[in-house]
Amino acid sequence: MTQHVRSTGCRLAVVMTAALLLAGCGSNRSEPQAKPAELAARFEPRILDDGTKLFTYSVQLPRPGSSQLTRSRRPAEAPVDQWVSHLLLENGFCQQGFVTLDHYQVRGRAVLRGECREAATAQDRERF
Repeated sequence: MTQHVRSTGCRLAVVMTAALLLAGCGSNRSEPQAKPAELAARFEPRILDDGTKLFTYSVQLPRPGSSQLTRSRRPAEAPVDQWVSHLLLENGFCQQGFVTLDHYQVRGRAVLRGECREAATAQDRERF
């Protein structure tokens, strides 16, 4: 009888451990991040007289419980850097990449301020 109880207890422990592992793996599934356009993003380019190209990118973070909220535990971990890199590829503002000058959150918005690695051209001045 004692051996039967040990055997049942051992099986129960194995089954519970397996269930916990499966539950943990299931909660780490990667889901697509909400697109910046869906989160009220704003891009503000600025070209200084000396040719320095600066920009500010801000995006409204989704509220907890929102369908736009990703599976990340903290909205602060939203991929703002990735969104900025993608935007700069699309709009061509920073052809040679950028340096992040500042990155912060205020009033439910994530803000990234950056500087392009290259100076502005005459075309940049006309376009932006």
